[in-house]
Amino acid sequence: QGNLEFALENLLSAQDILKQAKCCNKDTNCTSETDEDKDAGNRDAENNATTLLQILTTRCERYIGLVYHTMGNFSKAKKSLENCVTDSFRTLGGEHIETLHAKSVFGTVLFDIGMLPQAMDMWHEAHEGLSK
Repeated sequence: QGNLEFALENLLSAQDILKQAKCCNKDTNCTSETDEDKDAGNRDAENNATTLLQILTTRCERYIGLVYHTMGNFSKAKKSLENCVTDSFRTLGGEHIETLHAKSVFGTVLFDIGMLPQAMDMWHEAHEGLSK
């Protein structure tokens, strides 16, 4: 249990850092470039950074849910993974690999708390997307 608590503490810290990075990425004051300096390549780089931050955030949230699940804290696992799926779907899209992995893990938590129809829906959506 001690290792799980240590992992959870580090994941929660990483989640905070990622939230700060996402805010900074959206804040135009974080860069010294002016609008005139931004060409298509720089905008692409910013979009890639935003996508990467969201992927890392989704993974972090998924791992937090997994740790809560392993610790037996199913209510926190459910909440964490539900937020993970919702955020990933909204920011990365329903067919993105990170969203599909989050749905798969969320399905496992739903199954373990007795929500079989919802679990089957999550697993089916994940399987359909991953089979493409």
